[in-house]
Amino acid sequence: GTKPARKDKAVDEASSSVDAADADAAEVGVERRRLFWVRVPDRLVDTTVYGTLSVRIEEVSAAASAAVEAMVTEHFVRAKEKRMLTEAERVGQEVGAIGGVLKEGSLTFLDQRRFNNLAIALTRLGLPNATLREAVLAGDERVLTPEVVELLVPCAPTADDIEAIAPYDGDPALLAQVERFFWEVHKVPHFTNRLLALRAKQTYAAQAAHAQRLLEQVNCACSAVLVSDAFEVLLALVLAAGNAINRGTARGGVRGYKLDVLVKLADVKSMAGGAKGRGATLLRLLVELAERALPESAARWTEDLECVGPASRISWDRITSELAQMKASIELCQRVHKAVKAKAKDSAAVDAFGATIGQWLEGAQRTLGMQQESLRSTQRLFRAVAQRLGEDASGGVGPETLFSLLERFRHQWCGASAALADASQQAAREVGRAQRKAERAAVIEAKRAAAHAAAAASAAALGDGDTSSTAWMRVRDHEHPNNWLLVGPSTHDANQVELIGEGAGGLSECRQRLVECGGATRVVYGGLRLVAVDTRRGIRSERPKFVFVMATGADVPIRAATRGMLERGAIAEVLQQTHISFEVEGVDELTAQTIAAKLLHSGGAHKPNAFDFGGGQVLEEEWY
Repeated sequence: GTKPARKDKAVDEASSSVDAADADAAEVGVERRRLFWVRVPDRLVDTTVYGTLSVRIEEVSAAASAAVEAMVTEHFVRAKEKRMLTEAERVGQEVGAIGGVLKEGSLTFLDQRRFNNLAIALTRLGLPNATLREAVLAGDERVLTPEVVELLVPCAPTADDIEAIAPYDGDPALLAQVERFFWEVHKVPHFTNRLLALRAKQTYAAQAAHAQRLLEQVNCACSAVLVSDAFEVLLALVLAAGNAINRGTARGGVRGYKLDVLVKLADVKSMAGGAKGRGATLLRLLVELAERALPESAARWTEDLECVGPASRISWDRITSELAQMKASIELCQRVHKAVKAKAKDSAAVDAFGATIGQWLEGAQRTLGMQQESLRSTQRLFRAVAQRLGEDASGGVGPETLFSLLERFRHQWCGASAALADASQQAAREVGRAQRKAERAAVIEAKRAAAHAAAAASAAALGDGDTSSTAWMRVRDHEHPNNWLLVGPSTHDANQVELIGEGAGGLSECRQRLVECGGATRVVYGGLRLVAVDTRRGIRSERPKFVFVMATGADVPIRAATRGMLERGAIAEVLQQTHISFEVEGVDELTAQTIAAKLLHSGGAHKPNAFDFGGGQVLEEEWY
């Protein structure tokens, strides 16, 4: 077991010498691929296949050692040209220049993220550093517009940035974009504070205008409540209604009420039954009463108090916060003005920034003082309004509380008024709809009556020239051979009815004539006489049965079919006194079985043995 161990030690020594050679080669510019494998621990090698590979290793070495070395040399080892760094590259790597090469615009000391953000902002500005520096020194708002200032403030160097850039005494052209900007402006006294003061100055006008607008909205709402006669009439109407409802109770007979009851009017439901009380509330009834009895006063109070809506979203805290921001802007500008002025005394250079800010401060302080006085005046006016309406302004009631309540009630009132208008319009529409329906029905009835009269007049004159009897009377006459007839609208005049056919051949002959006259495309009315035969115990009884049928062909136009329905009543009055009447769609439904079934259905308990349809057609059944 010791011999393999000695072999392994020799292999290790050879590997160490190769590694040392590799290290030397690396120093002279040789690049070698590596095979990253995991080594089996020496203490375990003897128990593996590698412990018995000595002979195999000798065989491989003898047979392929040169080939292995040639393969490695050809494919996994190459000479590497060792390039000497230029002075710029050497210095650039030492100082951390962008790209590792010291060149114009490459020297930076900022972290990459902050550098990128500031470089993007400066690029968006698109102004030379010298222009920005001179504009900040002079407070030139022609260059330093609000948009430029908003972009420039985040780019202003911090105290650490100035401390880092101030000692630089090299070529400024080597500095990167952001560092070059810092270097250009770091000698401007209070550069960052000047920008902050300019931003405060530029936003001050918007702050003042906003605060003034808030005060005006509260003033408008207060004035509207004080001068509105319509609102006073409304309060009186609610007072009268409330006392009437509470009559006889401890809540009755009051002389005034808190305004919060106004938004509760919609919760008082009517006790009336039926449609009269359905959905009715005290608010809705008061709106209806005001619009009917007080249309020029109580009904129009919502128009007088339109401005309470904007005031309902304003609190004293909101206004004082705006004024506090204005004061903070003035104080910032004062501090910067004082610092710049003090710095100017120590320098012979002229600094126009101090004069510009100083002139502006005088007007800004006057504006703030006027708005503070306006706030106090508005608060006094609001307290007067609250007191007039029975509210305690000293108890925390502000514009947002009082005017929110009025605006909510105003919204409820307008909603109830709109609902009443919709209901009134709906009622008017229903009346109009009923009237139009009645008119249409009258027109239809008139047309039907005219058609009925024309059909009746025409049908009454049906015949073969015999003035003593009509065609139908011949069918009804037991002694007369005719047992069927067909009539229908004339092919020459649709307003007239003509005799299409009659005969003594019974149902089969009637069906044949119906086909011949084009029954599939027209409306035809038929009258038929058949005989119900009842034979019992050798006694034969015959009773005539009369049938009225309306045949509407499958291809009849809808207008003709509708007209036929209107004329059916008139024809039935001529072809009267029938046992049954029904309607079929074409000749296929006009069968002996259909007629017999309808006669049996209408005949009660007694059922004949057979029906004789004429022309030799007899239908015999045992109906019981």
